[in-house]
Amino acid sequence: LEHLRLGEAAPGLHVLGSAEYPNAILVIAAVALAVGFIGALFRWRRDVLIARIAGARARWQGARRAVERREAAWVERRHASIVVHQFPGRAPPQSSAG
Repeated sequence: LEHLRLGEAAPGLHVLGSAEYPNAILVIAAVALAVGFIGALFRWRRDVLIARIAGARARWQGARRAVERREAAWVERRHASIVVHQFPGRAPPQSSAG
């Protein structure tokens, strides 16, 4: 852009090997490597997060099913308990009002 602003011709790829910019290839390679590394870290972290969410969802749904099963079993046992306690073998106490 500097060359175009001064009215000169736009430089081509030979700029990378010119004496004006001696480390251009190294800078481009370092920036590309850094961007690739950061992109890989974000992708890895996203994959870990998605796996954690999927695992938590599976555990939550499994726990909900287990609670539903336990609740149904508890209700059945309680009904059996109530039925057994209705026949204690003696009459209820008489109230004095009456």
